[in-house]
Amino acid sequence: MNKIAALVPIKTNSRRLPNKNFLKLGQLPLCTHIFNTLQNLENVDVYCYTSNISVMSLLPKTTRYLPREKKYDLDSVNVQELFFNAIKKLEEYETILITHATSPLLKYESLQEAIKIYLDKNNKYDSVVACRKFKKYCWFKNKPLNYVLSDSTQTNNLDTVYIETSGFYIFKRNYYLETNCRIGLNPFFYNVSYEESIDIDEKEDFNEASKLLSLRTFDKLLSENTEFDSPKVSGKIIDTKSIIDLIIFDLDGVLIDSAKLMKKAWDETCLIFSLDIDFSEFIKYIGKKFDEILNDLKIDHSIARKFSDTYFSKCAENIDFIEPFENVHLCLKELSKKFKISINTSKPQKNTTLILKKFFSDIDFDLVCCPELIPSNRGKPAPDSLLYICSNIGVDPKNAIYVGDMDVDSECAQRASINYIHAGWGYGKPHEINAIWFETIMDLKTYFLN
Repeated sequence: MNKIAALVPIKTNSRRLPNKNFLKLGQLPLCTHIFNTLQNLENVDVYCYTSNISVMSLLPKTTRYLPREKKYDLDSVNVQELFFNAIKKLEEYETILITHATSPLLKYESLQEAIKIYLDKNNKYDSVVACRKFKKYCWFKNKPLNYVLSDSTQTNNLDTVYIETSGFYIFKRNYYLETNCRIGLNPFFYNVSYEESIDIDEKEDFNEASKLLSLRTFDKLLSENTEFDSPKVSGKIIDTKSIIDLIIFDLDGVLIDSAKLMKKAWDETCLIFSLDIDFSEFIKYIGKKFDEILNDLKIDHSIARKFSDTYFSKCAENIDFIEPFENVHLCLKELSKKFKISINTSKPQKNTTLILKKFFSDIDFDLVCCPELIPSNRGKPAPDSLLYICSNIGVDPKNAIYVGDMDVDSECAQRASINYIHAGWGYGKPHEINAIWFETIMDLKTYFLN
């Protein structure tokens, strides 16, 4: 029997609910739930169809990557064109199962039973569709759909109305390539429960899924007769209207792309001091104080100070190698109208001042925190810098967000009890599976200003 290809399209931007595929539902990003369910299906290969390979770090290791061209992320692309491009690539499969990250509460049992129905040689069905079946008085285009006004028959005698949930479609690959249809001529309409039918498009859908997930957890604990605390709704959408007052940005890898500058300064400094340490080793520690990086790289303490001075002198000389990330300036301008904004960097104050004067002279940051300002002299991942910013601006840490791009940033925020967002456009990957992250700063801005 040929395997089935389960296809899940993941777009890193979304219009109605920004960044929805990566918002926390329970303790995991929304997109993770469906992949965790699919990986348990028998004889099914699971594919993530996305233009951003970073998404794969959030998914089970058994998930396969199916590249999606950036042009298919545009809102103008119709769904038939999107799926045709993906299905065409899956040449070794006869059967395709399409489902979506926005259906996080689908159950393994429902998917497995639907596959069994489709594969049963004794049935006549050429496709299976997730739906909700209703025997209710229904209207369509201002007319009764399944009954006559003059004859209000009992509901159990009404014709059944089927509503697709977009939960899943199972069909023949070749049929789709010929017709662009996910539903064949003889479909089986598989009735899913209300919670499984949730399809997340709006914030209200997300909140409803959060509640239902909590109830599912409650029921599971109750059936296991386990001691528990009452579950809380744990979906994580940050309410920017009532909670967030301050957004703190890391500098390197978040506001500016300084990798070329750092490499040039590092290589030249190592050459001067006759050290053979590749830049790839240095960049692993970006985000920490420079003297701590030198210590981690086991550079002799006797030359550490001179090495540091030379490196930052080279950085100042080659400041033109820096490029602000695309749309950063615009986004900072717009965000500063609604929120306090600040910078938290491990870069020395002298170099930071040069960068801000050159690239962000018209941005009014409420505070720029460099290592010299911190009384304790402890750099990231210690929480001191973030707490220093909050205390000096007068904002409670729970009302602040830190946007960073490295593990050291994530740990710093966690230790300061400050919300953390990973900048997917930066240098590091969101290693924590429960990280909230954005692919571009425009997506982040849209989320906070929406």
